[in-house]
Amino acid sequence: MSANANWDDSDSENENVVVEEKPVILPRARQPSIAKSLEKVQILENSVAGSEKNASDDDSDASSIMSDDLESLGEATEVLEFSLEQLSSMKKNLAQFPCSYKNIISEFADVEIFLISIDSLVVECAAHSYHNWDVAGQTMVLNKQIDRFLQQFVDIGGRFKLVVFSDLTAQFAKDTTLSFARSAALAHLANGPHSRDLLFFTNPTDPEWDKLLNDLTPSFLMISTDNVTSNVCASQDIDLTKQFETIAFDVLTRSMSVVLLHSIKVNFVSVDAYYIQPLLVVAPDWPAFLAAHWDNNGTLLRNHLSKEIKFNQFETPADFWVKIITDVKATGKASDTFDTLAAAVILSSLICSRRGAHRIYYPAREDAKRGLNVIRDRRLILNAAVVLLDKADHVNSKLDLGDLWDGRMVYSIFDELSANQAVLPYRLQEDFAKYHQKAGLTVPLATDTNEKLFDPLPEITDPLVDLPILYSVTSPMIKRFVPEIEKMTSQNAVEEGVVQDYAEFLKDTSSWRLKAIEESYAQKEEKIEDAWQLKRANRAKQFLMRWYELFANSLEGRGSNLLVDFSRVPKGFAAPEEEVVDEKKTGKGGWSGQKQQKPGAGGKKGAVKETGKSKKDLILEANKKAKDQKLAESEKVKIKYGCQQGKESVIFLNNLYTSLDLPESKALCVFEVVVREGRTIFDQYQGADKQEIRRNAAIDLVGHLKDCFVKHWEYLESKQKEQIVDLWVSLGFEAPAGSKPSSEAKLKKLNLGINMVYYQLQYGGELIDIQSDPKKDDRVSGFAPDGWQRKMLDSVDRGNSALIIAPTSAGKTFVSYYCIEKVLRASDNDVVVYVAPSKALINQVCGSVYARFRNKSMKRGMSLFGTLTQEYSQNTMQCQVLITVPECLQELMLSRTPAVQKFVSHIKYVVFDEVHSIGASEESHIWEQLLLLIQCPFLALSATIGNADKLHEWLNASEQAKSAGKRRVELINYGERYSELELSIMNIKDPHGEDDGVVHKKADTAVIPLMPYGVYMPEKLRMFSIPEDQQLTARQILHLYNMMAEVDAATKKEFEPCKFFGQHGSKAVWISRSELRRMENALKERFMEWLSTDEQKINSILKILKEPVNTQLNYRSRPFNKEKVANDYIVHLVDNLKEKGELPAICFNDDRHVCEKLAVTLANELERREVEYMDTDEFKNKYMIKDESKLVKLAKRKRDDAEKKKKGEKDEDAGPEKEDDEMDVLAMKKARLARALERFKLRGRNGGDPDIYAKMTERMQRNAKNRESTQLLLKLFERGIGFHHAGLNNTERGAVEVLFRSGNLAVLFSTSTLSLGVNMPCKTVMFGVDTLQLTPLLYRQMSGRAGRRGFDHSGNVIFMSVPTSKIRRLLTASLSNLQGNPPFTVIFLLRLFAYVHQQDIINEEGQKVSTMKQRAFAAKSLLEHSFSIHTRREATDGVLQKQLRMFSAFSFQMLRHLQLLSPFGEGKNFAELAIHSQSGASGTLLFIHLMQKKCFHQLLKKYDNPEKAQLVMLEILANLFTNVRMSPFHERTDNLEHVHVNLRGLPSGLVPFVEEYNQTVSGLYKRFMAASSKDGNLLDPAFTVSGKLDTDTVSLTDDFLVAPLFDLYSHDESFLPVIDFNKKDHRGRQIQRNAFAYDFYVHGSRALLMDVNKLHVSQAWFLLHDFASILERLAVGVHNMARPQDPLVLVLEELSKNYDEKFRKAFGMRTRD
Repeated sequence: MSANANWDDSDSENENVVVEEKPVILPRARQPSIAKSLEKVQILENSVAGSEKNASDDDSDASSIMSDDLESLGEATEVLEFSLEQLSSMKKNLAQFPCSYKNIISEFADVEIFLISIDSLVVECAAHSYHNWDVAGQTMVLNKQIDRFLQQFVDIGGRFKLVVFSDLTAQFAKDTTLSFARSAALAHLANGPHSRDLLFFTNPTDPEWDKLLNDLTPSFLMISTDNVTSNVCASQDIDLTKQFETIAFDVLTRSMSVVLLHSIKVNFVSVDAYYIQPLLVVAPDWPAFLAAHWDNNGTLLRNHLSKEIKFNQFETPADFWVKIITDVKATGKASDTFDTLAAAVILSSLICSRRGAHRIYYPAREDAKRGLNVIRDRRLILNAAVVLLDKADHVNSKLDLGDLWDGRMVYSIFDELSANQAVLPYRLQEDFAKYHQKAGLTVPLATDTNEKLFDPLPEITDPLVDLPILYSVTSPMIKRFVPEIEKMTSQNAVEEGVVQDYAEFLKDTSSWRLKAIEESYAQKEEKIEDAWQLKRANRAKQFLMRWYELFANSLEGRGSNLLVDFSRVPKGFAAPEEEVVDEKKTGKGGWSGQKQQKPGAGGKKGAVKETGKSKKDLILEANKKAKDQKLAESEKVKIKYGCQQGKESVIFLNNLYTSLDLPESKALCVFEVVVREGRTIFDQYQGADKQEIRRNAAIDLVGHLKDCFVKHWEYLESKQKEQIVDLWVSLGFEAPAGSKPSSEAKLKKLNLGINMVYYQLQYGGELIDIQSDPKKDDRVSGFAPDGWQRKMLDSVDRGNSALIIAPTSAGKTFVSYYCIEKVLRASDNDVVVYVAPSKALINQVCGSVYARFRNKSMKRGMSLFGTLTQEYSQNTMQCQVLITVPECLQELMLSRTPAVQKFVSHIKYVVFDEVHSIGASEESHIWEQLLLLIQCPFLALSATIGNADKLHEWLNASEQAKSAGKRRVELINYGERYSELELSIMNIKDPHGEDDGVVHKKADTAVIPLMPYGVYMPEKLRMFSIPEDQQLTARQILHLYNMMAEVDAATKKEFEPCKFFGQHGSKAVWISRSELRRMENALKERFMEWLSTDEQKINSILKILKEPVNTQLNYRSRPFNKEKVANDYIVHLVDNLKEKGELPAICFNDDRHVCEKLAVTLANELERREVEYMDTDEFKNKYMIKDESKLVKLAKRKRDDAEKKKKGEKDEDAGPEKEDDEMDVLAMKKARLARALERFKLRGRNGGDPDIYAKMTERMQRNAKNRESTQLLLKLFERGIGFHHAGLNNTERGAVEVLFRSGNLAVLFSTSTLSLGVNMPCKTVMFGVDTLQLTPLLYRQMSGRAGRRGFDHSGNVIFMSVPTSKIRRLLTASLSNLQGNPPFTVIFLLRLFAYVHQQDIINEEGQKVSTMKQRAFAAKSLLEHSFSIHTRREATDGVLQKQLRMFSAFSFQMLRHLQLLSPFGEGKNFAELAIHSQSGASGTLLFIHLMQKKCFHQLLKKYDNPEKAQLVMLEILANLFTNVRMSPFHERTDNLEHVHVNLRGLPSGLVPFVEEYNQTVSGLYKRFMAASSKDGNLLDPAFTVSGKLDTDTVSLTDDFLVAPLFDLYSHDESFLPVIDFNKKDHRGRQIQRNAFAYDFYVHGSRALLMDVNKLHVSQAWFLLHDFASILERLAVGVHNMARPQDPLVLVLEELSKNYDEKFRKAFGMRTRD
């Protein structure tokens, strides 16, 4: 990490300085001319770092040199074509779809429904090795698997439907055991909590299946394409693969994803699975092919749906089996041994019902006699059971079908009966006799008086009293947290000092150093002694300051009054909470939820009883009156001047209004505006034929009339009031009571023909007051904060923390600047930390801090703000405002470097922006840890949290624990947007028809309004309801009322708007936002009520609401070429937005190639139009500049004459001097030409700022360095167009952001880099080409950019090339609930323990910076208050809490075993290396273990060739630190030598050491996890009944679909720090891992990574970048540990250097010097 990198150092001219930063990829080479069209439909993403992660947001001084293989890359295809012949090779067809192992939780949790194939789930559950199919299986095991599998999705907010295809029944019926298992599972589901989710279809050709997919638009289907395993069914006749493959392929052709039903891992906050992404499929013969592969047997479906057998007749499973047995006996097919088997079945049922899962079995008999007759009888019984189960009616049934059959118990009893043994327990004699008689059995059963089948289970030994290995623990902190440590014992207890110390051994034998690794930002910068270098450094700082100012001005506005005056003495702070008056007791009103303050609090002066005025008071009062009088005169002059501005007077007066102070002046200003607006409407829009136009044109006028009536009436003169009333009446509204309108007004020449309530709803949504209670507050300047904003200020004043949730653009961020101001005023040393989720937001915060606080006088050597990311740092240790990312703040908090700890001790406040990242990012666990770790107050800001109350409950509990009750967390939740969002859908022609050849297509109307309810489906409404945060606009609420009123007379009467809002007679009713929400909620409640009582009404309303966009939704319901559609219509859409004044706009596309292509398409068309216009006679006659050379000479002559006059050589005969513009004819003509051509450019708000434009373009040109992306942007800027993605460097991104905010750019095409909190206000947001990354959460963040406060009354959201299913998902999905993360890993606990137990640090004054007691207290807060305890089901009974304690104890023991901790908990030996690596815990710890054992040194001795040694080491590190899975469909087709594709594992010499490590770690982990269960058993007894499981041999690393561990075990992949290089799935198949890291080093080609390793290009960049970073950290870390010339050091350093060079060359980045 570079300690001297700037926030944006691109203006520095020091070309010799190389700043080590994370590289950003250059865009792929484009043609230099912008006019040249892009012909490829799909081009490789230009800049390879994926936009969704923002991982490459830092500057890249990349050159234009690209690797040799770039141009050889083929076009990516999004269209798959299949002939009839190809369809027969279904596995190959499925392999053509992109398949990756990824986290799919965002695809469904809380936001979307998905489907699960139960047929496939039964097959996959049955494939687990812990089943006992030798005895025809056990339904308890299978049903427990299914229940556990479904429950894990329910726990994280999953909603699903369980689908069954009845045509598969015939295949299952070929094996009795398999058929019974399926039927029993279906009956169990039908009789359980998921009965409503169970859906039956004939096959994929069933029309009902098609309807389900169209109505629900599921996110994906979970299904496997594998056949039943041979251990379940040995018959070769069963082949389910073909049917499963056709189902999967059919779903993919419908643009629906597939998740394979194997290797699904449900962790705390992620679900990892094989995800098959759909593509556009062209297969004309598919419907016929599909129909030919299915029987379409309706009889089987009718059997499943018949429900002929009433299961309420069975009270117990024994009753069920008696019915089966009697039915079989009635057939006459039973053998002589049937009665014995039947008796065993009945007795087994009775035993299992009594004992549950805690049952025992007779030992297997070696002399057991089971002939073919027994098999036939078993088949008869199970087949009869299948018939009953398939026709079961479970209404009012109380029969538990989960444990219906235990084949192991049946056969063990049968064997004992056949051997004439007594088996009938004494206590069951009476019950068994009853069933024995009912079944008509004749075989007698001898009574077992010893009741062996009721023997108790063997007692389980406490797992902690016999650990496989045990190390001493003396840390008081860990002992207090884990009291169970005191009872831990082991026969292999390790005494301190007995085992060889590996570090000491390496010191003695290899001269290793074990130096501490200090953070680069904590190191002191070298002082520049050279005068020339110092001059260059100072010049670079000057450039930087100018950039700061420019960027800051674009954020806060030039000349902003937000600049803090530190000479001003602040006042009006909130009183402490104990002094606040309870408003409920006093009865005083206020903003909802805010307590009244004492006089003087919050900037409000209390009422004081007036007394006699002193002379001084009289003088002050007289002075104030004189001052007000003078101010009034001044403001009148300004208003008069504004009235003289002609056509611009309304704009001028509107802008002037906000700067006026006196209420009389404000009233006059609004009156003048009203007069001019009324005159305009009177002159232009009279007449009945213009009524609709007049209604829209009068919105601003009605709004200003409202201001006159409501705000300014008392300050208006009588004549002005009369004019206001006349204008009001002329619009057709009722005159206010007591007023007398003129006869002219009564003619109503401007009649709008609509009631004022309806007018506000239909046209004047912006007129509806939010009533946010804005009031002037002495604590802030520049604006009057709302009530909820003042509550934020109060929280800071009282030193409390706050969780603040408010919509995007509501104004929540300013409280962080208030917090910063307080700290800056209070001290010159204290620090505020601002935590941002992305580097783009870091730049913005830096700009805002500089804009507001640059007046602060800093101490020598101190800076106002500093930045810290993983790639660069600036002024980190010398600032008062640190802007950073979560990972870096965690590193700061837990650092053991004295300088860093001293800095941390000065942190007084932490601001967490976009705190919902605690559940929606890869760093979510770090956010959670930081919130627990910090010991100061914090502010947590977010716009999107589903379970805010749960998050607040956790934060408040942990905060009170940290502060001993002195601080609390206040929840400030404000849900109202300041600008309404109008939704619409781009109007396109059928994209499936033949292309008409038109380049830029047009439709009758560019967009069609979209009512959100128009995409709802009844079933989804039942499952998800209406999203709580979805707020309709006023127009949409009126529309909803009208639709509901059409179908229900009671609703029409009850909710009629005039009646609802209390409007009658001449009474003027101005609707407030709260009243509007009251109506909306009432309508929603009635709407949802109908869903359960009268679905016909719901369907009628939804049909009406859908009608306007139905055609568009149908077009988008089938797969189409999304990129082509967007490119075809973008020009027409932007033309429409420009015409309606709805620019500026941001078009979001998560593919950077699409961003650039759309920008170029739009710019090319504007350029073409300009060229075409310049060829017209109009242009040539009016604007073309002819004889330019003569005009240049004339201008020069005039300038020369002007110079002579300045020198006193004035010509006496000359006339009066002329203005410069009149003198320079050429300049005048050029200006006129520029204005004429302005129509071919797009401009944002206020038309842009030429000065800023010139500065930014000059800055870009100076730093271009031959970057083609810079040249492309400069050409786009000329047209007012830009693009923004993570592939741009800081200079380019900064220019785009500044120019867009300043209005120089009107249309911006961006990836999600601008979605998180970046201040880019626009009028319209467009969703361009849909991608998988566009989630409901991202949609909310992106759409929040539209209609920003202070800019727009409303915003627009337009769906362009987005499929119907995605539109429906985005609009119907609720906010996802935040889930608790896995609180800690082994590596994190190592860092935490080492931090706590370090020696106390003393500052300059001799005081301790922090004590061990304080650090232990902070650690205790983190260990005990995990968010998961508040969100996970396992925490209800305390099991999760105990598991976390046991995990901490396990981690301590493991770290002791690796000699990384002392008994007291101090870090030792290679702890520094482990902490520094910052990579996966498993790989890091195993690397250290192998290094300690000198495995690497022994291995490297074998190789004299350094290149060979590097390859061997590379293969080891690739195994340790990469874990990308290959697709299960992947088949290698290349013939490349030395390329592995699949990782081959470790060298054989290392395998024994790895196995020993894994065995030790896994053994310890099993014991500690068993100790966290309620009964001390690691395994669930429901699975151990099979007799196939053993605690010592069960694998914890294999990919079970359902692991057999105890029920409340909380699984997360990060817990167990081992690597299984022979990892298998639940079928026993080897999991293949991608050898991309090794292969890339061999061939250096990113093209081969795509073609051979099957990586997407953006994925490849991130994976290689991360691996290169790991190599670098290992090289640095081992260098500090070892001697400089150690063989391992030399290999790692050379390998890291070579790998980095290959990586940079392949992706076109500048190599490091």
